[in-house]
Amino acid sequence: MNRTICLIITSLIITNLLGCKNFSSSYVYQPPNKAKYDYDNEVFIDRPFSVVWDELIKQLSKSIFEINNTEKASSGIIDLSFSTDTPEEYVDCGRTTWTHKNRSDKEVLSLIKQ
Repeated sequence: MNRTICLIITSLIITNLLGCKNFSSSYVYQPPNKAKYDYDNEVFIDRPFSVVWDELIKQLSKSIFEINNTEKASSGIIDLSFSTDTPEEYVDCGRTTWTHKNRSDKEVLSLIKQ
């Protein structure tokens, strides 16, 4: 008897949950336009490493970047931070669109993130 009641209750819960799906969602991602950002990001400088390093550090300290750490001797790595109130001027992650519709196919929410 208890098993039968448990099966009936479980069946009713599953049926109820399946019947509650009254919306549809869509998601579209458009990657950034690569042609817009097609430029060389590598330059060969025919000067001694120490001279170039010192000049680079001097120029970076005047820029929008914050120098967190430098490893001149071991790896030549510069760890930088960057922050801005207008990231869209510097970063393009593409365009994402989410659209949610109810059962009657009326749009209830559309979000576009650029």
